[in-house]
Amino acid sequence: MEQKPLISVIVPIYKVEKYLSYCIESILKQSFTDFELLLIDDGSPDDCGVISDNWAKKDRRIRVFHQKNAGLSAARNKGLDNAIGRYAVFIDSDDYVDIDYLINLYRLLPDSQIGLGFTVQGYKRCQENGKAIKSFNFFSHVYTQADIPSLFIGSEIYNMFSACAKLFDCCFLNKYHLRFNTALRFSEDVLFVLECMSCCDYISVGNKADYNYISYEGTMSKIVTPFVSEYTTFFSCKTVINQYIANVKLTSVQQQGIFKCIHLLFCRTLKSDYHYLDTISGTTRRKHLRCLIKSNMDYLVKYYVPDYLIDKIGRFLLMTHNVFLYDMFFITLFKLKVRKMFCPPGAF
Repeated sequence: MEQKPLISVIVPIYKVEKYLSYCIESILKQSFTDFELLLIDDGSPDDCGVISDNWAKKDRRIRVFHQKNAGLSAARNKGLDNAIGRYAVFIDSDDYVDIDYLINLYRLLPDSQIGLGFTVQGYKRCQENGKAIKSFNFFSHVYTQADIPSLFIGSEIYNMFSACAKLFDCCFLNKYHLRFNTALRFSEDVLFVLECMSCCDYISVGNKADYNYISYEGTMSKIVTPFVSEYTTFFSCKTVINQYIANVKLTSVQQQGIFKCIHLLFCRTLKSDYHYLDTISGTTRRKHLRCLIKSNMDYLVKYYVPDYLIDKIGRFLLMTHNVFLYDMFFITLFKLKVRKMFCPPGAF
C-alpha cells in the first residue's frame, strides 16, 4: 500500500494562466518532498485546466480537480475534502514560494502533547515583476491556548490573517469542522483564521518569510463590493470574536486588540455605498447606515477608532444618529475626490 504524503498543498486556480506554471514550479522545487499537490481548477475560462492537467502528467504527486466556478472558498474546501496528508498548506495560484517554504513550516510544529493547531510564518509582498516591496517577519514563539490572547496586544497579528504562509493540522480542521465560508466574496481568510484561532490548542510562529505574495491591480481585496457583501463579511467576523470573548477572559486591552482585527472590514462596510453613487439612492444609503449603526452601536462606541480626522467627525455624527448629515458630508468628500479614505487597503 502506497504511503500517504505528510503534507497536502492546495492551490485554487482561476484565470491565472500567465502565472500558474511559475507557482507550480516553485512548489515542485521544494526541499521538503513528502507532499501531494492538489490543483483545484475552479471553472477557469482560460487554459488553466489544460496547464494543470499537463503538469499532472509530469509529476505523480499532482492531482487535478475540475469544477464549475464556485469561488475561492469552495475551491479551497474541495482541496481540504480530498486531501490525504496529515497537514494542509494553501498557496494562491498567482503567488510563489521559496525552496524551503514547506520544511520551515513543518519544523515549527511543537511537541504533539500540546494538542492541535497550526504553524505560521511571515511573507514578502512583491511587485508583479517579483521584486520584494516589503518583508513581514514575526518573532518566533509557540502560543499555547492560554497565551493566545497575548497575540492581540502587539501589531504582528494584523499581518497574520491570510490562510497562506501557514501549515494546518488536518485533524484539527476536521475535528472542529473548519472550512471556508462560501457565502463571503472577499476576506474569506480573515474569518477562517479567526475561527481557527478561537479553538486551537497552539499557534507556532516562526521568523522566516518564504511566501511571496504578488500584489496585482484588480484583486478582490482592492475592490469594494456592495454593502450587503461587505456587511456579511464584517458581521461574520464580529460574531466569531464575540463568541471567543464569551468563552475566554480577555483584558480590555486584549479586547481592543482583537476588535482592531476587523477595523478595516467595518470601514469598508461603512463607506461601500459611496462607491456606487450612480446606482444606489440616498434613501437606500441612509437605510444601510441606520442598519449598521443599530446593530453595531457597541462596536462603534467601544472599539471603532477612526484613522482620519474627518472620520472622527463622521463617528460623532453616527453616534448621535445624524445619518442624513453624515451621508451629505461623505457624498461631498467623495465628489471632491478626497478618496484616500474611501479606498480599501491591501490584502490581508
